[in-house]
Amino acid sequence: MNNQELNSYLKKVINYSFDANKYFNDSEPWSVKKKDPERMKTILFTTCEQIKNISILLNSIIPIATNKVLETMNVKKENISINRINSLECFDHNKELKELNILFNKIEDDN
Repeated sequence: MNNQELNSYLKKVINYSFDANKYFNDSEPWSVKKKDPERMKTILFTTCEQIKNISILLNSIIPIATNKVLETMNVKKENISINRINSLECFDHNKELKELNILFNKIEDDN
């Protein structure tokens, strides 16, 4: 991003989001809820961290949407920084998430 190679930067972050989505779907936290609640907590913790990181990485490009996500996750504005991205303290996993509405409306193709 520092070299203004935005297409490359976006591609890497989007791929990271695909990997996060695959991890969540493949791990199926809903299926381990009763038999292994600690595993479910680990999956949810990891997924939330990935969503937080993706939102921070995209914040300079789509700030309105990412700020909504980070606000839903109770991430304070002073923690929305690439310098703080690895800090586990910038996101309180013990707080309940706020409700989040749709971030982007689907655009219909008229062709």
